[in-house]
Amino acid sequence: GQDGYPAYTIAASVLLFTVIATHLKTQPQLWRLMGALVAMGVLISGYAVLQHYGHDSMNLMEITGGGASDRVTSFMGNAIFAAAVMLMTIPITAAGAVIALSSLPERNRATANHLSQWLPALAVWAAGRLALAVQVLGLIFTLSRGPWLGTFFAITLTVVLVAIFVGRGGFGKLASALGLAGFIAIAVLLNPSFNSGD
Repeated sequence: GQDGYPAYTIAASVLLFTVIATHLKTQPQLWRLMGALVAMGVLISGYAVLQHYGHDSMNLMEITGGGASDRVTSFMGNAIFAAAVMLMTIPITAAGAVIALSSLPERNRATANHLSQWLPALAVWAAGRLALAVQVLGLIFTLSRGPWLGTFFAITLTVVLVAIFVGRGGFGKLASALGLAGFIAIAVLLNPSFNSGD
């Protein structure tokens, strides 16, 4: 994490992006890619949250940027790098939650009260909000103002794009996802039973 960006790392990233961009052709491939990005964001953010609360089992915490010892670095070795990854995955998670809820099959009116009709929607709804809440908490604990502003801009752009391309229903789903994730994050931050490991 402290090595910077050598030329071969940049070349490998460009090559990987090119391979993905040229071979991504079906919707299931897109879903797998989005799922991998969301899972990566949750893992990185989840470990950052654990670091903040003093559970750094791999001893990866580094003192970076201004010498603040309470800035989490997750697996990245640098708080700003970790926050930059979270900045990229939070809008993808939010959009993925809206698309996943929108693509669920319509419930049959004859069996509208049947539990099997509601379980997939409830699972997607809960997973999307929890994934967003963990990523928002991880971003907060990095104490990186630039990625915070970038995330605010990216979420604003996501809201506008969802309102334009998905419509009013998608906008409501996105607003509820962001609102509940923000509520969960604030509840964790204000809960006195959660004490950081500092």
